Amino acid sequence: MILLSSELASSLHRWELAEYISEGFVIAGCAGELVALIRRIPKRCREQIGTWSTVVLVLALTIGLKCLIKTNELSGMVIGSLGEKAEEADNKAKTAIVDSSTALSQAKDALNKAGAAQSSLGKAESEARGAQTAASNALTLASGARKEADTFERDIKLAKDQAASAESHLAEALQKATDATRRLSEEESKRAAIEKRLAWRSLTAEQVNALAERLKLLTPQRVDVMTYPHDSEAEQLANLFLAAFIKANWKWNRFEPMDSEGITNIFVEFDPSDKKSGESAKALFDGIKGCDLAVFGPASTLPREYRVGYTGPLNVKPDAPVRLTIGSNR
Repeated sequence: MILLSSELASSLHRWELAEYISEGFVIAGCAGELVALIRRIPKRCREQIGTWSTVVLVLALTIGLKCLIKTNELSGMVIGSLGEKAEEADNKAKTAIVDSSTALSQAKDALNKAGAAQSSLGKAESEARGAQTAASNALTLASGARKEADTFERDIKLAKDQAASAESHLAEALQKATDATRRLSEEESKRAAIEKRLAWRSLTAEQVNALAERLKLLTPQRVDVMTYPHDSEAEQLANLFLAAFIKANWKWNRFEPMDSEGITNIFVEFDPSDKKSGESAKALFDGIKGCDLAVFGPASTLPREYRVGYTGPLNVKPDAPVRLTIGSNR
């Protein structure tokens, strides 16, 4: 059974809410892992907290993945439903325009008939005035002419009524066409908003060059670029940032953390013990924000180790004073 777009939107909202809740449990699981590292807590309690935190984390990640797949599926169905409604609204608008053209043509015909009847009325009245000056034997003829004039007046009134009715239908048809056009515009705006939300993040060549020029103003810096495994969209965006780093003569290394920290969007960090790293991280943050991308920071949270581990260049650690983490786009 095909759901209406409103039902699809409601279902999509519920799955998205479930996804947010699962992400909240992921955060809770991560928090539990951190609590389990506190030495002041008895070892047995720390082991139990760590075990349950791992269970919560795995379950939350599984549910979150299921919700993500379902929201992607429902988003595609919503876009298809909106496309069908937009096409239906466009067809109704075209039909309304054709009806309005027909009503306008009928109004013109009615006005032409009214003009002809008015002309005939004037001719009849002229003949009646001439007949009144004739002999008494012409009274019968004048009376007949008067009856004919009355008939013409009724025709004129009828023609005027038809013209007024045609104008009313024309106004109604134009209003329907306006309403249909407005609904079509609203549906297209909704579809565009959904497509923009689901679109991959990217940088134009001009934005890459502008970011590189901004970073060139600073002393060449070392930066670690982090993307989580199996996220093609984040990897593509990372390649564009690497192009800007190369043009700015920044030294970079790329890593993939093996533990998922639930990071979404883009996160900039720096080592507060390095005086130049704060300035470099601020320039990088401003450059990314200027490209109309969602970015957080810069945060003085380095050095920060990954609990499970990471993959990257051989014998190289993620210890650069500036770190750029590119999370998911959701």
